[in-house]
Amino acid sequence: MANETEHPATAVVGAGLAGLLCARQLQEQGVPVRVFDKGRGPGGRSCTRRTPAGPVDFGAQYFTCRSPELEPLLQGWLASGCAAPWPARIVVLDGGQQRAEEAAPTRYVGAPAMSALAKQLAAGLDVRLESRVLALRRDASGWSLQFEDGRREGPFARLALALPAPNAAALLEGCSALASPAAAVAMHPCWALLVGFSEPVVCDFDAAFVHNAALRWVARDSSKPGRPAGDVWVLHAGPAFSRTERASPPERVSRLLLADFARALGRALPAPTFRIAHCWGYASIPDPLQLGCLHEPGQKLVVGGDWCQGSRVEGALRSGLAMAHTLAASR
Repeated sequence: MANETEHPATAVVGAGLAGLLCARQLQEQGVPVRVFDKGRGPGGRSCTRRTPAGPVDFGAQYFTCRSPELEPLLQGWLASGCAAPWPARIVVLDGGQQRAEEAAPTRYVGAPAMSALAKQLAAGLDVRLESRVLALRRDASGWSLQFEDGRREGPFARLALALPAPNAAALLEGCSALASPAAAVAMHPCWALLVGFSEPVVCDFDAAFVHNAALRWVARDSSKPGRPAGDVWVLHAGPAFSRTERASPPERVSRLLLADFARALGRALPAPTFRIAHCWGYASIPDPLQLGCLHEPGQKLVVGGDWCQGSRVEGALRSGLAMAHTLAASR
């Protein structure tokens, strides 16, 4: 790879799947890239949480591959063993009634956890973690980043923001016209609950989309390939419940979601062995942009994420490809 004195570097802010795929695509084309993320590990919502029963997928639950441009990436993941098909029995729970899912796509998961996808994309990249960007500055030399700890980095010739739309809009305010379209994208929170049970939950499915309830999704995480044994479930609340209960204590949310799970099943649940609740601030997008990424050519700036292509892993990956293609063309 050429050094930074020969080719001005590109900064990517956000080490979720969109940002990592953007950075990897650029690096493979000989563009020096540096990735920054506020977290302690890469992956964004495609992450794994340690629990008494082992690692559990806390955010993104699976991914699909409906887009031809993602097929090479999928085949590489399958060949390397960091992804595997999930032949789950998935149903719809609606008002106490259970029905089969219609036209189910092939679903894949990271192996041995969803975090494996981000780790594979991040391998060989210059990723700076625990680096929260507070402000951006653009001048004739390029983009400079100011961090929470007071340091600055730059200038970078090109900049990609792979962040939730509200976070991107806040950083771009006053320095880019892209702040306005990013701010117009609504993103809803999502409460997630990880729960282990003393004995298996009695049901004839591995996961379910839940309608007319506080819950939106429930899944037996231990049904996924390569996961630890035991009965561990992931419960995701819907946007209405998550907005209403966003500031509630985790114990209250845990109690409400478990009660809703029992109602959806129509039977009592076994005794929980552990409960871990977390509220994702920006998780679902009711009206994504469907355009790949936002682009300001004169400033060599792109902004993207799953909110540009829908709130799915596949949308994040497609946006990452779009950001990389757009920045590469700006060279």
